[in-house]
Amino acid sequence: MGSKYSDEELLEELHRVSEEVNGTPTSKDMNELGEFSHGPYCREFGTWSNALEEAGFETAGNRTHDGAKVSDEELLEAIRSCVQYVGRAPTSREFNAFTDHSVTTLQTRFDSFRDAVRKAGMEPVTSGEGFED
Repeated sequence: MGSKYSDEELLEELHRVSEEVNGTPTSKDMNELGEFSHGPYCREFGTWSNALEEAGFETAGNRTHDGAKVSDEELLEAIRSCVQYVGRAPTSREFNAFTDHSVTTLQTRFDSFRDAVRKAGMEPVTSGEGFED
């Protein structure tokens, strides 16, 4: 995407810092202990959570409260549940506001937020209606 570091370098450093903190590193851990700050990760992978997921770490967006992996069907049902709040298919911002899941997880599992909405059996909101993908 535009980082001067390779994905491999970034992910290796993420794993090194995870060993130092004995768990999934936070962006603060990376800024304080890493060879690179969290900035190159966001530029290369889109978000800090995406970088963590790419490195194989668990993130809040891909786990339930008891630590179990969220199924695709649970994610699709979360999209459907937003209808009670907004009266139509949700935008990505509304999905984040009304569910405990992350749009990033939907993008990872279904390629895009719009594709996830379609898989949930709804037509995505168009840009004129406040859609942000």
